Amino acid sequence: MNIEFLIVGTAKESEDDFHNLYQKMKVSVYTLCLSITKNKNLARDLAAETFRRVKRDAYKFDTELNGEYWILDIAGRLSQNALLEKSFQRQIERQYIDNVSVIMSDLINTAKNDRASIVLMRLLTSLRKSDIAKLLNYYQASCRAEYNRAIKQLRLKNSQYNKKEIINILREEAQASCPEYWSYVSAPTNSVVENISDELVNAPDLKAEELTEEETKKNSKNGGRILLICGIILFTLSLTTVVLHYFFKDRNKDDDFDSNNIQYDNTTAMVELNDTLYYTGKNGKDLCAFCPSKDTSGVVIVKDAHPKEIETDGTSLYYRSQKDGNMYKVDPSTGNTEKISYLPGVSLDIHDHYLYFGSEGGIYRIDLNGDLQNTEPELLLDTSADASLFCVDLDVSEDGTVFFCSGAGKGIHQIFDFEGTPLNKGLFSDEAYSIQYESGYVYFDFPIKNQINLYKINLKTLRIFTVGRTYSTYDTDDAPLGAEGDAVILSSGAFQVIDTVTYYAAEDGIYKVPFEGGKGIQVVKKTLKTTITDFYISDNYVYCFYSDGKKDTERHLVAYKLTEPEVSVSIY
Repeated sequence: MNIEFLIVGTAKESEDDFHNLYQKMKVSVYTLCLSITKNKNLARDLAAETFRRVKRDAYKFDTELNGEYWILDIAGRLSQNALLEKSFQRQIERQYIDNVSVIMSDLINTAKNDRASIVLMRLLTSLRKSDIAKLLNYYQASCRAEYNRAIKQLRLKNSQYNKKEIINILREEAQASCPEYWSYVSAPTNSVVENISDELVNAPDLKAEELTEEETKKNSKNGGRILLICGIILFTLSLTTVVLHYFFKDRNKDDDFDSNNIQYDNTTAMVELNDTLYYTGKNGKDLCAFCPSKDTSGVVIVKDAHPKEIETDGTSLYYRSQKDGNMYKVDPSTGNTEKISYLPGVSLDIHDHYLYFGSEGGIYRIDLNGDLQNTEPELLLDTSADASLFCVDLDVSEDGTVFFCSGAGKGIHQIFDFEGTPLNKGLFSDEAYSIQYESGYVYFDFPIKNQINLYKINLKTLRIFTVGRTYSTYDTDDAPLGAEGDAVILSSGAFQVIDTVTYYAAEDGIYKVPFEGGKGIQVVKKTLKTTITDFYISDNYVYCFYSDGKKDTERHLVAYKLTEPEVSVSIY
């Protein structure tokens, strides 16, 4: 079971999933804390506190993120902030590590910079090298250099072992020296470290490797020689490039192992207000604005907002911050920001003058005409008795009925009133992560046999229909259904329903299909090689978000004019 699934299970208060998550991550979390603090008792307390924070904040976790990175980032920040606490200085100075081998102890106690953390994260996690560099605030090349230096120093001090043997010893020692600290995780409190922040206190510059004095002298001495060698190498590379070009000209290059695995940063927050698109900026942090009819580039409205969702009531903007989980109101003309409520929120939707959202313990709404910071949110459905009813996405119908989905295991639900008590009614019992209400139907995507199909539930009959196919009838409860035509196949799970017309992302662009089904009609032809993994349709434009699903590669946001789809504007 993957880590992301276990985090979602933890958010649903599954103790089994939380314990399994602990078992999967306990060694890497503890070892990271140990490599930073160099004190095993403090490392144990910080590791336990990490899992306590994970349990507390699991409902904020964005399932598009790397769960392993998310947890280790919490552990790293807790440990770094502990170093700043005066109350821990004396404890840290003792460097209390006595249950590891000489090699492991030497790595943790004497390795320069963050080499111990770099080496141990390389050996104990499945993170990519670029992820480890980002986690420890290094340039990737510098991180790689520090790793090589650390291993080299260990080999010099332990010449009886080769590189592979040293790596195996470190990996085995990390596993063997990790204490069993579940009792600390499950204890009611952890007063020693519970007040340490897991936020980034100071944002330091990215770190570069430090050269030793001997290496510096060597580099200076060989400067001229290096220039000569570089000239020879450049000539050789040029010749080789020409040969390889013709050799591989008609051959297909094998894809990378994850080239078809759409998994990283595939959605972006977008909403249009007064002919201006408001969206998450290219850096993933800023709330930006772009008017395609007059702007040549986007303008930052709110810096470091980290918007995961953006909604509008026709006047103001409302967004959920991916950084802290809180909700904010923004004046688009000034960029002035106001926090909404003390409760963090997920899956925002606005109906009339209410903002609906999911949070810990239930589904809520708050009156946007009231005091946004001090008004108590209205609890619409209490899910504290069944924490598996975790809100992953929600939508509100024209009469104020709330529909929400809970991911794997709990499906899609409708909130209804039974003799004055709000209850939920199950509409679909399988896996669902994205829903949309439109004209008496709830639309959702569902994967079957490695392809993503799109379905709609008739809320009167509760029968489920495949979008794209044409049916003999839609309104009977149990009559046999005749159907013809092909199902809509989504390339990435992105769809939007407007006035019963379904728009969806396919392999070569954006298509639309009417309620009655039939062959999809292309609305926008794809202009980039990567996949359209998210889009937003307004009255005049289609905004397409392109991604290849790989880590640390470029994303693009392009605006296409609906009446002239061949006319496009690159936002970034």
